[in-house]
Amino acid sequence: MWYLVSPYSIPNRIPLAAGVLLRWKRLASEAEALIARLARTSRNPRVVKIAKALSGHRAELSRLVNPPMPEEETAVTTRKNAIADTQAEVERLEGV
Repeated sequence: MWYLVSPYSIPNRIPLAAGVLLRWKRLASEAEALIARLARTSRNPRVVKIAKALSGHRAELSRLVNPPMPEEETAVTTRKNAIADTQAEVERLEGV
């Protein structure tokens, strides 16, 4: 008996998900390196200010998204609001 193996079966999803995650992390790392380089080397004070602010907000977003310990329900709601605000500021700075 012959079975058709779907490309979306569980065994095939794991390598696909891992590949997507690694590509996303590589792109994020490249963007962070570019922003850090701009902050260090640009002679334009506006570029330096925006790059430093963006770096700080991205670090804050990472801290908010990855809490070190489980939280109470009220803290989760507060953190979700802070994530939304910080994400909005990151997107605003990326668009400048």
